Amino acid sequence: MTATHPCPRCEVHFPDDSDLENHLAINHTPRVPGADAPRVVTPLESSEVRGLQQHAGYPAVSILMSHGTTVDGDRTRLKRLALEAATRLQGEFPRRDTEPLLSALDTLIAAADLNPGHEAIGVFVNHDIATAVHLPIPVRERVVIDATFATRDLIHALHRSPKYRVLVLSEHSTCLYAGCGAVLAEVAGSPILAAEAHSNGRGERARMTADRSVLRDGRLRRYVGNVDAVLTPHIRGRELPLIIVGATRRVAAFRDHSAHRALVADAVVGGFERTSPRELAERVWPSIARMLTTQRGEALRELDGAIGKHRAAFGVDEVWSLANEGRGALLIADEHYEFPARIGIDTGLLEAAEDVTHPDVVDDVVDEIIEIVLAKGGRVAIVSDGTLGDHGRIAMTLRH
Repeated sequence: MTATHPCPRCEVHFPDDSDLENHLAINHTPRVPGADAPRVVTPLESSEVRGLQQHAGYPAVSILMSHGTTVDGDRTRLKRLALEAATRLQGEFPRRDTEPLLSALDTLIAAADLNPGHEAIGVFVNHDIATAVHLPIPVRERVVIDATFATRDLIHALHRSPKYRVLVLSEHSTCLYAGCGAVLAEVAGSPILAAEAHSNGRGERARMTADRSVLRDGRLRRYVGNVDAVLTPHIRGRELPLIIVGATRRVAAFRDHSAHRALVADAVVGGFERTSPRELAERVWPSIARMLTTQRGEALRELDGAIGKHRAAFGVDEVWSLANEGRGALLIADEHYEFPARIGIDTGLLEAAEDVTHPDVVDDVVDEIIEIVLAKGGRVAIVSDGTLGDHGRIAMTLRH
């Protein structure tokens, strides 16, 4: 039998190696991971998940790992998982095809921040993209090699972790942070240096020596104006709750004069200019917890009102059907409720499944429902486990 050379991407066979190389060059020329530097992303954003989902192509390597007790131990475990991925890839492909992927994995693992502050990390590499994402929830440790990335944990974290912004107001450098769960990261391009508006400071001081309080109030107003100018592009179209932190006068000035004061959910007074993102997350978390308690209470009161008007659905089967019809106004689900199921090809109805890894099984219909409701203009609230025990752990208010 004549030996053939299979294409590792589309399974077409060629009589000799040169034909295969020409085919790869013409039809499957990859952008080698690392040509653009592999990226470590913190915190998780919906745009990042969509980007990973759009970059399909075998092999797509996904490594997921929860953090342990030490940084060294975590890095050792991550390297072991990368070695498992390497062994599996080298069992399927020639070395020249695996080297770019493995090089990108090594780069990401070396660059990953494994210090406390994150619950888990996901590493994703194929011939188009190389990204590591810090996650605010623990994950099941595993290596997945498939035609698409294993983004289920990312979707789960994205929908079930609170998203917010933290604005640190200080004299020398005011910064905006993005938050997802208990993970914070500085937003690129947000620092406002020399934020006290020095444009005409000395001359103004000479003209306004009679009243220091008037001078101070004017400077604070300009300071808030500078902050707003930089803040607006980062939050326009995505008005998340905002926690402001800083000295008493700056916090009060922002609350009084900012164009974005309606977004302020809480304020934390203190000096935070040299605080790390991990320490800052710990300091603001009580504010986030209070915000979540308030939001959950409002959602449950809205559900009670809908029940009284007979405009509510309960249980995963009913909620699934009505969500697909676009009738969901507010979806409420227990925090850790998951429901693996098959979806009837002809009926669209759910059939509970236990073999979660089977290709025909949707491993969590609840996440699917969340995406459907959001895509159709509805809202989502996640409540503590057991809150909806009398309603099948998931409920939804209806538009009509």
